[in-house]
Amino acid sequence: MRLNLGSGLQQIAGWTAVDIDPDLHPDVVASIEELPFEDNSVDEIYASHVLEHVKYDSPALSEWLRVLKPGGICTAIVPDLIQTYYLWRHGMVWGPYSLPIDEAYMNAVAFGARTLAERIPEGAFTEIGHEHKQVFIFDMLVQQMLRAGFEGVSDVFVCSIRKVCLGETMVQGRKPDPHVAPRADCYSDQPYCLRRRPPKERE
Repeated sequence: MRLNLGSGLQQIAGWTAVDIDPDLHPDVVASIEELPFEDNSVDEIYASHVLEHVKYDSPALSEWLRVLKPGGICTAIVPDLIQTYYLWRHGMVWGPYSLPIDEAYMNAVAFGARTLAERIPEGAFTEIGHEHKQVFIFDMLVQQMLRAGFEGVSDVFVCSIRKVCLGETMVQGRKPDPHVAPRADCYSDQPYCLRRRPPKERE
């Protein structure tokens, strides 16, 4: 079983959609902090732009680790405030209407898309769920996953679902498998990371 956590309206073939909002008609209605699955029952987890909607000390990552099978993969994607700042300073735009990335957009990355509701023609992003409760910069997500108990944690640029986009960070980690020798710590290749992958592993 593969879980698409915080799926929203995104249905992915072969994945079980999990969302807290029943109006979105997910396969399973549940909080990402309390999943209705047995220990060691899930093969893979994909969570795009979900973790920023829970507090920094949320049990979400520990809960995901619980349900994953040993060796199971977790891919988490979050908006990166610093990356978004550079997009703003370089005059980038976003969305189907090519709206400018500006101070309003920066605040939306920090506090949630509800702050942009009046600028979107369809009136989207008005629900409570579009509030943000934490921000991510640099390797904060890498460190959170390490603390939760994942191994082989690293920045990546593509997963089985999609490529990483500008203004966001994609991180993968695995649940430790007691029958497999622990993987060397990967962490981030980025120059700002305090715990970088050894040079031989980056070759």
